[in-house]
Amino acid sequence: MKVVILGAGGHGRVVLEILRLAGEHEAAGFLDADPARTGTRVGEIEVLGPVNLLARLKRRGIKGAIVAIGDNRIRRSHAPLIEAAGLKLINAIHPSAIVSPTARLGRNIVIAPGAIVGVE
Repeated sequence: MKVVILGAGGHGRVVLEILRLAGEHEAAGFLDADPARTGTRVGEIEVLGPVNLLARLKRRGIKGAIVAIGDNRIRRSHAPLIEAAGLKLINAIHPSAIVSPTARLGRNIVIAPGAIVGVE
């Protein structure tokens, strides 16, 4: 599925790498609040502009998104924007992570390399 990553900073780079390694989603671009980042590239992926582009990107075939911003409050405030634009909140789970088959995961979750997620 084609997705966008909200946040083109350090956490966004980590999420991009996880998505690439997992191979389940294709990162089509980043969205970032810093206008100076628009048009630049992070890990060979373009920063498309600000978050208010979500609805337009959906019309262009983007199906999902993940918020890759370290601040929990900002991450929580951006997740509803993704859903309001009609996009699916995805997870980024590193292939080396161990996730119990009985674990119940929410949406917009990042599980880093080597992480172990047990039962609920």
